[in-house]
Amino acid sequence: MLGHVLSVPVPPMLAVTGIPPPGPEWVREFKWDGFRSLVRCEAGRCTIFSRNGRDLTGSFPDIADGVLALAGARMIVDGEIVAPDPTTGRPNFGRLQRRLGARPSAQRIAAVPTQLFVFDLLWLQDRSTTTLPYLARRDRLDDLGLEGPFVRTPPYFLVDPDRMLEVARTEQIEGILSKRTDSLYRPGRHATWVKSPIWQTADALIVAALPGSGANRDTFGALALGAYDDAGHLVYVGSVGTGFSRAARRAIRAALDEIGRTTSPLTNPDPKKIGAQQSWVDHILVVSVRYREFTADGVFRHPSFRGIRPDLAPHDIKVPEYGS
Repeated sequence: MLGHVLSVPVPPMLAVTGIPPPGPEWVREFKWDGFRSLVRCEAGRCTIFSRNGRDLTGSFPDIADGVLALAGARMIVDGEIVAPDPTTGRPNFGRLQRRLGARPSAQRIAAVPTQLFVFDLLWLQDRSTTTLPYLARRDRLDDLGLEGPFVRTPPYFLVDPDRMLEVARTEQIEGILSKRTDSLYRPGRHATWVKSPIWQTADALIVAALPGSGANRDTFGALALGAYDDAGHLVYVGSVGTGFSRAARRAIRAALDEIGRTTSPLTNPDPKKIGAQQSWVDHILVVSVRYREFTADGVFRHPSFRGIRPDLAPHDIKVPEYGS
């Protein structure tokens, strides 16, 4: 960020995955199941950006207007867009999918309300706050009073990580984040932030569709997935055939019909793993999956579809670590 220009850092600061570190120099936050987003407010307008810099304001005009109504200063905040379940109030990633794409109608906004959970402050008035330690940034963020129907500032906790993890399990929250109290805000992945998910999740690229039967005959049976290894090769990481709603199957099938190809996009594809009747597609659609383990064979164990990730760039999708 240079001078008085409010430029959004891409990528934002990201956490490493690991066991939550103990000690009083760490604070804990809950890890929310949504879309990581940066919001810039200036000149009477708030703009929402995804973690790869895509403008999401059109999909979430209610949040943009809600933050603007509370913003009393030029600022950039970091947070997570979530869609609370109407019954439990817990963020529901599947519901969030219904707000993507073209600008939603008033009826869709009312049917699928969303909120921004803010957890960091990157800019305030005419100066960057990224060089301040975490607790100083949080003090300034809390002073802004960003609390309303469309935006919340969830608290952080100075508690034992095992206690936080137990609460997350009980409340079916995605996991927790541990952050050093003196951590500066630096774009990219840093060990001063550690994420500890209850459920393993990962992103992958659709590389092929496998034929379905019965009710799924007109869509697909499963999706073959790929990701980039350390050498930059696109490799197979498994197939996912569960977790899809009927509407999601139809939407994905329609998207795949537009990007079909006759050859595999994978490096050294193994038809025995993928299936002989696959329909190859260009590897431009990113999906999120939940899974038990990433095996030594390099595939997801018991994966389930969570949703499409239009906020992520295909070339950023990496193979998960073995055992994660």
